[in-house]
Amino acid sequence: MVDIPNDMDNSVYSFMNWNKITNKASDQYKLKQKYESYDVKGLAEIDGRKVIACLPKFGSIGDEVEVTFKNKVYYWNGISGTLFAIIGDYKNRNDRNCDDWGHLYGKQRSVVEFIIGNDFRGNIKDNNNFPELRNNPVIKIVRTGVRYNF
Repeated sequence: MVDIPNDMDNSVYSFMNWNKITNKASDQYKLKQKYESYDVKGLAEIDGRKVIACLPKFGSIGDEVEVTFKNKVYYWNGISGTLFAIIGDYKNRNDRNCDDWGHLYGKQRSVVEFIIGNDFRGNIKDNNNFPELRNNPVIKIVRTGVRYNF
């Protein structure tokens, strides 16, 4: 389990298109090839779990994780404050705006990045489709120990 510092504003949620993963030798690409699917809003998902990008400190590609938010998030699964997810990619530590927790957007960070498809309907950054994420930081990420094989 990794607790997120409670004095850090990480209530920004970035996104990336799953098609940006093109290295055929990577675990990310293999996972995508085997499991690629999307929910009705265009978010990548595997067996009902949203596919996210984060830093390797939270787990390996294919690991199931539970992302706990400060406030309730009923959209995801009806369980208060928890998003069940699978790590599908890593945030790029070589990006100039990346630190030990995620990408910086001004004084805020994006610890969790959602993976989307070409038919994504919305804008996570502006929380148009996801009002439950507005001012709702991640407080911890727990690797469950389950890993998807690819």
